[in-house]
Amino acid sequence: MNNSGKEILFNDIFQKPVKFTKDIRKAKSVIRGNVRLSKGMFRTDEEKETYANESLSRELP
Repeated sequence: MNNSGKEILFNDIFQKPVKFTKDIRKAKSVIRGNVRLSKGMFRTDEEKETYANESLSRELP
């Protein structure tokens, strides 16, 4: 395996977290294989945090 192959295989690009923001939702880019992401039907990181906190504060039935 040449050096460029090792650089690709052992690159830390996949370990970096992806930040979902409102700007990404407005971009209207096509994300292959995921209709919800392509249509902007996802929670931003802030919305996800708010939803999690609200869910934890609700009383159980």
